[in-house]
This record gives sequence, structure tokens and C-alpha cells, in this order.
Amino acid sequence: MIKLYRFFTRRPEVNHDEAGQNPTEPHHPMRVEALGDRLVGYATNVAQSVSWFCEPTEAPPYDGFDELWLDVSWGGSRGAGAAVAMRSEIRALFDGAPAIAESERQFSGLTLPMVAEEIVQKQTGRAHTFKLAELLVRARDLTWEQAREVWLRDHVPFVRETWGDAIVHYTTNLGLTNPFTQRFPEEAPPYDGIAEIYFGMTPAAFSEGLLETAGVMIPDETAFLGTYRGMLVEETLHVAPGVAQPELLD
Repeated sequence: MIKLYRFFTRRPEVNHDEAGQNPTEPHHPMRVEALGDRLVGYATNVAQSVSWFCEPTEAPPYDGFDELWLDVSWGGSRGAGAAVAMRSEIRALFDGAPAIAESERQFSGLTLPMVAEEIVQKQTGRAHTFKLAELLVRARDLTWEQAREVWLRDHVPFVRETWGDAIVHYTTNLGLTNPFTQRFPEEAPPYDGIAEIYFGMTPAAFSEGLLETAGVMIPDETAFLGTYRGMLVEETLHVAPGVAQPELLD
């Protein structure tokens, strides 16, 4: 199974609220039907504005993103070496469901896909109050494998220990070759990875925690990161990952 992100930026004539309503309301039943039993999980994420690092409130880098867990084998490939079979299978899946692209054109001006290997780093089963997605690009002097090693070996345990019980769910998502490129067959992913952290605290409490932990967190992040963009998102889960026959959730 692989995980497919589809980041979107709204069309020029559509405002953020209108764009956010489309993937969570009329769009998702059609997508579930079009992808059929190859879809084993599906969530939409609408971005929220934040004011953690600057004033006035900063707009998010994207209006939102979809997450689709697909019954597609990736064959243990890493980075820019993803299997040709995986790339062909994903493209064939979407080429066979043209209604998806037609529906997206109603609200999305730009769609950026990214295939990832998801690793669950913490799972408590408790409800979260907000979700943070961090879009990561590795440091310039590191290869993808080197950055991956530092991230998973050193940084993940550090994050779990630093935030403790405030984290209710935590996944790391390692970027694989982009299967949708028209330019060349093994294009690198738009991000080297994405961290998704579900917190059981308020955003205000999280903001205070950022200030308290910055002295130790930032040096640990710069050991493997060149840059990152954070997105506070409102997640709607339509198909729970792992369900063999997709069913829309209430």
C-alpha cells in the first residue's frame, strides 16, 4: 500500500472557504466510487491560517490537501528510484477515472501530487484537537538516504519525548518518486518528507510550547532539514485507512 498526497491551490475566482467545501462535500463521494476497491483510505485536509511565527496572520502554502491510501505496491523503492511498475499502476488508475480531474477543476487551480511511504510513529487512539502537517526539504549537504536516517533514527524519538502526551498520533511520510510527471520518468518528490502530528492540546497551548522548546527543537531539526513549511489543517476522514471495502464515514 502507498499513500498519495494531492495538494491543491484554489482557482483565481474561488475563495478559500469555497475551495475548502468542494473536496469535503460534493467531490469525495465521486472519488470513492471512481477509485473503487483500490482505495483503502481517504481524508481531506482544509488549511487554516496561522499566526505562530509572524504578524499578521500568515496564509497557508496550499488551500488544502487530500490523502489517499491506495492498494498499490511500491516494491521497497526509495526516493528517485521508485519502481516503474508503481508509477505505471498509479497513472493507469487515475487515467481510468477521468471524473476525478473534471471534478477538481471546479475548485482547484493547481494540484501537486506526491507519493509517500507512511510510517506510524505513535498511535494512542485518543481524539485530537488539531493536526499539524510539516512539509520537509532536506539539508543541502545530505542525500535523501542520509536525511531519512537522521530523521527516523534521531529526530522522531526526540519529538515524541519532547511533546510527550500532547501528541496523540504521529506519522512520518517519506517521499517517493513522483509518478505523474510529464517531464522525465523518475522525478524526485516535491518534498523529501511530510510529518503529520495530531495534538491533544489547543493551538494556543501549542504556540506557547513552541516558544518553550525552540532552543532544543530547532537545532535538532537543522541536523537534517534545509527548510520546512507548517500547515495547520482541519481533517475530515471519509474512508478509514485499512478498510478493505471503502465505506463513507458519517
